[in-house]
Amino acid sequence: MERVFSSLFWADLGPLDLVDWASEEGSEFDLEAVVIYLRALGMGGIRFSPFDASLRGFYPSELVPPSPLGTEAVDRGASICRKQEIHFALTVPVGFAGEWLRAEHPDWVAVPEGEGQKGGLVPFCPANEGYREFLLALASELVEKFRPLAIFFRATPIGSCLCDFCRKAFLEEVGFPLPEGVLSSADPKLLFSYLSFRRAQWREVASDLALRLKERHPEVFVGLSAEGPWEAGLSLFPPEAPVEAVEVKGVLPPANVGAEVLRPLRLRAEGALSGREGERLRAELVRILAAGGRPVLSEALPLFYDCSPGESLRGLIEFVKERITPLEGALQAPHLGVVVSEATPAFLGREMGYGEAKRWALESLSGLFDLLWASSIPFAVLPVERLDGEALRAFPLIVLASTVYIPGASQEALRDYLDEGGAILSFFEVGLFDEEGEKPGSAVPDLIGCTRVDTRRYKDASMSGVELPAGHFLTLNLPQRPIAPRMGAYLPISAAVRVDPLGQGIGVLRQPPVLEEGVSGGPRMGDRTGFPAIVVSEAGPGRTAYLCFDIGREHHLRRHPGYRQLFANLVHWLSPPEFEV
Repeated sequence: MERVFSSLFWADLGPLDLVDWASEEGSEFDLEAVVIYLRALGMGGIRFSPFDASLRGFYPSELVPPSPLGTEAVDRGASICRKQEIHFALTVPVGFAGEWLRAEHPDWVAVPEGEGQKGGLVPFCPANEGYREFLLALASELVEKFRPLAIFFRATPIGSCLCDFCRKAFLEEVGFPLPEGVLSSADPKLLFSYLSFRRAQWREVASDLALRLKERHPEVFVGLSAEGPWEAGLSLFPPEAPVEAVEVKGVLPPANVGAEVLRPLRLRAEGALSGREGERLRAELVRILAAGGRPVLSEALPLFYDCSPGESLRGLIEFVKERITPLEGALQAPHLGVVVSEATPAFLGREMGYGEAKRWALESLSGLFDLLWASSIPFAVLPVERLDGEALRAFPLIVLASTVYIPGASQEALRDYLDEGGAILSFFEVGLFDEEGEKPGSAVPDLIGCTRVDTRRYKDASMSGVELPAGHFLTLNLPQRPIAPRMGAYLPISAAVRVDPLGQGIGVLRQPPVLEEGVSGGPRMGDRTGFPAIVVSEAGPGRTAYLCFDIGREHHLRRHPGYRQLFANLVHWLSPPEFEV
């Protein structure tokens, strides 16, 4: 049973999606059609929530009042799943209380009435046993009524999007209580720390509830659900975490175990895709599906593409369904594991502010994903906070995305992965950090053991005569950016640019870029003695490559055919012989 569950592809429907798609009237794309389509795409299960964030129910229950959106959605959703022979799982939110719950149990909330509250949702007190028993009773009722394959406790349903809390208007709207003298809504750093502390408390409660439920219902898989793109490490496939620091037989194993990785497909009815970016994404998705790749839909996409309200992902699915014959069986397994970091906005925010840090991280990741999609390379996204040896060994190649920061335990896992013959591609600004959030070093020398050999002094056309000490790395000098169009010329980067290991891990730039005649400029503008570097190595059992620029943020680079070819060649060189790009 455990093997069956961990090998499934999962679709994750939010509560609003469930109500919308389960409705008999006013829905242009009903839930049964969604289930049939997802099953055709190889999905083995669907997960949805019987509650909204305030814990009002989407099904009749004596424990919670009905949601104004509907009360029969979960019943209908479960019956459709059984009819279509597809598994389903349910989630229980942990962390906030709505107005009805505060009115019934005012002692459960963290802050008494009148201290900064203006209605809406407020955090409950993590130490309150009454609230825990209440949630446990709800979860038990779900098990007994619906008999799902798994129950997840979803910690911090709102607090996961921490950066949004840094906006004063949003704080005032939801009435989030700020302790007097401790926080100011104008101080995002302190606010971020406070919310991180709260989230840790709620996650501890979720772990406690999961263990208690497992004791009552040992036949059901129980786990913690990472919700929200930031809490999920900006993951396109939000990972499911096991009950932390506790070994209980039957508790859901960690995500990305071996080749049988749990991959929820996030669908958001309220997630908008409109305008030029929406059209581009549609075209990409159609091409990916036609080539046999996995559809990449997630709650993170509206953030990546900065979409405004408009057409939803539901419409996108309908668009694809009309044009692509549903795929049979399991979808193509990912070749790359892209490591991303939840800590990026927090760390970068110290220097540039959280708004700028969030924009930088999203722009960098979306650019990298664009490049992977354009290269038809299947990939999955791995949160760096949850890396382990089994997760890494499932992928022939690991990509460390730009701006990812790697904690100590994950550093050791990556080193072991290399020692076992794995391959790592690292980008600019990848760094290490300790438990206090300090950055003691960069990933290039300290993680993958790179010793840079600066070849900017070599000016011969082939650079093939460079002799390197054993185990060292050759630096290939490439232009960071073409000369601006107003300068009248671009650097000639052709498809002849390639990495050739020559059996010794030494890269060769076949045609070093040279300024076109008549174009003036010094090293800053493109002289070949001032280009950033690519570092490659075949020393030891594993292979590594390092790009000294952020190809995700450099839009003109990833669109240039020479750089796309270079990226494809790097992936090909790092990958097993049977893999073709």
